[in-house]
Amino acid sequence: MTRIIGAQVFNSSTRAFAARDVLVDGDRITDVVSPRRAHCEMPESARLVVDATGRYLVPGFVDAHFHLLALALRRLRCNLSAADGADDVYHRIREFATRGEGAVVGVEWDESRWAKPDVPTRAGLDAVSTSRPVLVRRICCHVGVANRVLLDRLTAPARCVDRESGRIVEQAVAEATRLTAPRPERIQAAVEPAIGELHALGITGIHDIVEGANFDAWLGGLCGSRLPLRVDALLHVAFEHYDHYADRIATAATPGAAASTADRPAPAHPLIHVRGIKMFSDGSLGAHTAALCAPYADRDTTGELLLEPDALRETLVACARRERVCAVHAIGDRAIAVVAKAMRDAREQSGGHPAFRIEHAELPGPSQLDEIEAAGAALVMQPNFVRNWAAEGGLYQTRLGRRRWLTNNPFRAVMDRNIPLAFSSDGMPPGPLFGMGGATGHPVAAHALSPGEALGAYTAGAWGLPGHRQRAGKIEGGMAADLVLLAGNPLDGAASPRVEAVWVAGKAVFPG
Repeated sequence: MTRIIGAQVFNSSTRAFAARDVLVDGDRITDVVSPRRAHCEMPESARLVVDATGRYLVPGFVDAHFHLLALALRRLRCNLSAADGADDVYHRIREFATRGEGAVVGVEWDESRWAKPDVPTRAGLDAVSTSRPVLVRRICCHVGVANRVLLDRLTAPARCVDRESGRIVEQAVAEATRLTAPRPERIQAAVEPAIGELHALGITGIHDIVEGANFDAWLGGLCGSRLPLRVDALLHVAFEHYDHYADRIATAATPGAAASTADRPAPAHPLIHVRGIKMFSDGSLGAHTAALCAPYADRDTTGELLLEPDALRETLVACARRERVCAVHAIGDRAIAVVAKAMRDAREQSGGHPAFRIEHAELPGPSQLDEIEAAGAALVMQPNFVRNWAAEGGLYQTRLGRRRWLTNNPFRAVMDRNIPLAFSSDGMPPGPLFGMGGATGHPVAAHALSPGEALGAYTAGAWGLPGHRQRAGKIEGGMAADLVLLAGNPLDGAASPRVEAVWVAGKAVFPG
């Protein structure tokens, strides 16, 4: 039993802090009381007393759209986030190639930050190696560049591959990523350090997007980790394959659990749940593949829709009838309109209240928000994108022009309509305290949220989404003891609070 005393505790209903003491027994919060009552009512048998005087206790942060293996794999790939141009990319990837054998992969380059946005080319990567596959992938993961060796192995549709420049998009990037993946045992071993990185950011839970190709390494890494993490999985697989993967998660054993026998199946991992599937309806603004109603300001294209509306609606209906979450990636206004209408039609066809969510939704206008509201769908948005690319003169304005830039990520309109909203990072970069700045300091002031609203979208908002409901995300009796202790007040816009301590399911996980 643990007693946390003297903290300023966040109340998810009032979105404010108040002095409270918190009692934790096992994996649950048993009581939250005023300090005056605590002396009388909290048992003296508490094994551990944590003096949190002058600090701020918040529910564990949740990243509601994440890719755990992408974070794990960064340790095994060349990090190009600090590259300042194509020549620097070539230099870094060439140096990285000397460290080992096999495929050479660089990730996270972002030409929108370069003084001269000359993106890498096939010729530049051919100079790195003519015998090994070489891939450099943009930060959005929707566009990359491959050398000739890798291009020759791709079977993706021709529209996704430009053999002259080496530029690959969408399905071709996904295929190239699979073809250059490290051995499964290396991926699995990298999971626990990645979880440690999340804990250091105050993240105690994620809604994780899981690819079928790396499923075994993902599950083995989570189940073998000594560091707990609350995970709701969304499988990026065809719905007809859903049960195959879901059944394996349902019987995933916790570390140290007794082995299964003929008459006693292995116990399910208490923190890992499968909730549904994930689909793509368009690409990204950075890759010019997000589907827009009008052409991009800096290229004569409107992007591409990746799903046929009828097929999308059929999958949505199937998910609704099975009571599974269906999360659909839609960034551009055209994609959002198509997805929202399909969700509304599927809701009417299936009846009830399905668990639909739209991922990203960076450019929803009033008509799209009307349709989303009518569909009963939730939105999972990324304030860190606003911090990264939505400043005046930044990537959003370059791609969209000023008029459409003014419509990006309208958090205030979503909140005012009471559309279920959760925040996430998509890993670019992870860090709710970083992302909160994008929600509260939106460059279009009319779209900004209050700090309390933003904090709520990173905590209770995520676990309250349809299909994800867990007794977590609030500091109340009976809730999961997922907690973060901060050195400063996260509601103070001028502060940059440091994460001091983290608990997941009552277990202290940070500092280690």
